[in-house]
Amino acid sequence: RQSPGAPGRSDYNAYNQLRRYTDGRVALLTKERPPYEVIPEDNDADSIDAARQAEKFLAARWGRSGWNIKSRLAELAKNADIYGIAFLYVDWDPMAGDPMNQQIPVKADGSPVTSRNEYEALKAEDPSMQTLWRMETAKKPIGDICWRIVLPGALSIDPFGQKSFDEARWIIESRIRPREEVEKRLGMDYKDAVKQSNDSMREATNGQVQYEDLTVDDGSDGSGGRMNEKDGVVVHYLYHKPCEEYPEGCHIEFADRAPAKPLLSEPWGYELPYFCYVPRPDPGHYLRSRGIVDDLKPIQRDFNQTL
Repeated sequence: RQSPGAPGRSDYNAYNQLRRYTDGRVALLTKERPPYEVIPEDNDADSIDAARQAEKFLAARWGRSGWNIKSRLAELAKNADIYGIAFLYVDWDPMAGDPMNQQIPVKADGSPVTSRNEYEALKAEDPSMQTLWRMETAKKPIGDICWRIVLPGALSIDPFGQKSFDEARWIIESRIRPREEVEKRLGMDYKDAVKQSNDSMREATNGQVQYEDLTVDDGSDGSGGRMNEKDGVVVHYLYHKPCEEYPEGCHIEFADRAPAKPLLSEPWGYELPYFCYVPRPDPGHYLRSRGIVDDLKPIQRDFNQTL
């Protein structure tokens, strides 16, 4: 087309057709809510009833005002079309939730009610909340289910599962977390935690810690930005299924430079909290799968050349 203000000179524009193709494909895939079923842990009547209630709760929290699952699934499909593989993390996050909007039951002494049976008993004995219990606004986050898209570059995965991610025995995710959050969970200054970790691992540093620059990849073009360790800390999240070495499984969270001072260490007797989506599985190894965009690149190139 002719460039305005530049007579006699043409300026050619190329249009990104890949975005239109992928957006249309993702919209088609996520147009309707997929069928799902919450499977009870056993055949006990309470477990079956809980599974049915969970299905209703999942439907109620599906939209934007709840967990916004529809948008998460659309983001998952789009990333998988581009990278060939993408992961959806679903688990309980104790740091999530706005305490200002959360009402919790507390006993007369101010301690929270921690069991459903106790709550029902107090409600039956004191229905008007006069003496035995009351509702208060939470002073800190009470936690919520976290739905998060994770790209393969942030994960280390058991290499022995080749055909499917279901074969993987363990997975580690590396994330940059705010330093103040890490220090709050450690209960000490990050520098002291690094020193204690090094001392316990017999790697003395004389108490001197050099803060390093961290590469923050925003997942767009791979370049990302830079963040100093004074602001952000690399934290690794390890999940391991039960095995001979870990009969009860394990879930460990630790800072990269303070592995001997874990933020959390507990048994993990469940499946891995990551779910893998691969539009075109590679017959050799699922991690080598190519995205739908790889097939569309020649179309985009021919279109640009035609313009």
